[in-house]
Amino acid sequence: MTIDAPGVDVDLTQLTLADGAGAPFELDVDGYGAEEGGGGLHCAHSANVLGSSLRFMDSSASFGAGALATGGCALELVSVSFEGNSADWGAIFVAPDSTLGLYDAQLLENTGGALSAWRSTVVVEDSLFQDNSADSGAAIDGWDADVTARDTELLDNRSEYAGAVLAQEARVTLEDVVFEGNSVACETPGDDLCAGGALAALDGATVSVLRGELSDNSAHGGGALYAESSTLSLEGVTVRENTAVTDADSSYGGGVLAEGGSLSFTGVDIEENTVGGKAPVAAEGGGLHLTDMITVFDDVRLIANAAATDGGGMYLHEVLGAFEDVRLLGNSAEGANLGTRASTSDLSFTDAGFASNSPDDADVGGTSYTWDATLSLTCDGDGCTE
Repeated sequence: MTIDAPGVDVDLTQLTLADGAGAPFELDVDGYGAEEGGGGLHCAHSANVLGSSLRFMDSSASFGAGALATGGCALELVSVSFEGNSADWGAIFVAPDSTLGLYDAQLLENTGGALSAWRSTVVVEDSLFQDNSADSGAAIDGWDADVTARDTELLDNRSEYAGAVLAQEARVTLEDVVFEGNSVACETPGDDLCAGGALAALDGATVSVLRGELSDNSAHGGGALYAESSTLSLEGVTVRENTAVTDADSSYGGGVLAEGGSLSFTGVDIEENTVGGKAPVAAEGGGLHLTDMITVFDDVRLIANAAATDGGGMYLHEVLGAFEDVRLLGNSAEGANLGTRASTSDLSFTDAGFASNSPDDADVGGTSYTWDATLSLTCDGDGCTE
């Protein structure tokens, strides 16, 4: 079905669109193009589409979007499902200058991903993304897009990079969202791209997660989250039982792996995450592995995280960090270094509590510390001072 009339208003209800094939259309932005898409529905040219009780099933396109493609239109879809669709850019492709609202939607078992947004605006509420697969961002892939998701579950999605959500030069806001059982796996173990079991933020992306949980996700690095040269903010979030493991090269950040940019955590629990690998592989930062960035923590708890080599709770390198009301409890590392490992970093701790970390509370500047207390201190490349 094609809707291609400037400014037209269209209402669709109680339809099933199945076994469709993508229709040709032209899209070229900055040299990137798509030639085909919208096996179920293609809308374009400022059309306004309101849909309810729709099913998009088993449709495909050789390139573009399997079920729904937009080209400058506005869509609002309520009580819809996308099941078993396939294409390079997912079941849904939201093209530049388009808007999409998804409410009470189910996106299940789509190949090539569930939803891709490119220089467009997407709002998702009360929805489920489950068992989708793609090369990257199997649930939501946003490139220079504005994406908001609320009261939504992302479960058991899988890719070779960013198991559920990829934010690339994008602005992403997630509220009351659950990520569970998402995974990243690569044909080449140790590939740097095998990161972000639940979510990856790249190239200046801004990602804000307000309330929610990330649990039982896995990747070669950043079992739950990976951020590179981006701004990542978490508030009221639990990061629990995520895993970063590889049998080749090195693995970092059982819960979170971040490089460059900035990180802000408020009221966050980071619990029982694991980073591992075969000796002599480096497996660092059971809870967190942070490099070359600015970090602000307030009311954060790192509890019972584990690393096969260094930094059971967190591993910090060239980090400028302020940590207030932080608790590091029961973290462990099997190698030579400790519940916390920091090198060439400038850190301040205010009312920080350390207890039951193994073999020690911290290793900073080559010096081991066991405080087993709540205290304030500053640390740099030479060590820590109370």
